[in-house]
Amino acid sequence: MLEKYIINHGSPTLCGEKIANLINVNSSFLSIKEINKLNIMLNKYDMHIYLLKNNKLSTLLYLFNIVKLTKRLNLTSTRKYLSKYSYPLNDTFETLKHLQYRILNNSEFPHEIGIFLDYPLSDVEEYIINKGKNSLLTGTWKVYSNLEYAKKKFLSFQECTNFCKYHYNIGFNLEFILNKYKGVNNEKISSCILDWNR
Repeated sequence: MLEKYIINHGSPTLCGEKIANLINVNSSFLSIKEINKLNIMLNKYDMHIYLLKNNKLSTLLYLFNIVKLTKRLNLTSTRKYLSKYSYPLNDTFETLKHLQYRILNNSEFPHEIGIFLDYPLSDVEEYIINKGKNSLLTGTWKVYSNLEYAKKKFLSFQECTNFCKYHYNIGFNLEFILNKYKGVNNEKISSCILDWNR
């Protein structure tokens, strides 16, 4: 069941188009054993599932590429911004622990999570300043600048999702999809989608 959630909500990360995705799962469909089993497989591809929040009703999972996330967290602009929120920045998993702490203990959701989800820093900042209002476009994130870039990214995310869902629905499992398709460029994904629709 978790594989299906990951395909439905994490395909841009699986395809290498995005650093990470949030996946909200019904807790009754989930076990720590299943998360650990999938993590062992995903770790071979530099990906991890990190449990951010858990209660009786739902579990918030963070699917991420460790190499890409670490690179993003090491950018000077990212480090400067996250230091405002007292993030430890010398170890990626310690940084994630602090994000988890902020999710669990803040009265407001920590919107700097956009950085962890590969959103442009300028859009994360503007979202917080504008309290989520006045955006130019709403897609995977709320866009405040660089509209054409965002449109292209949103399209590529949808293509990744269509691509992975198609192969999952015809019987391929997650590891097969990762082995065969992880890192496939958007032109190939787009042409595959066109072929399926003929």
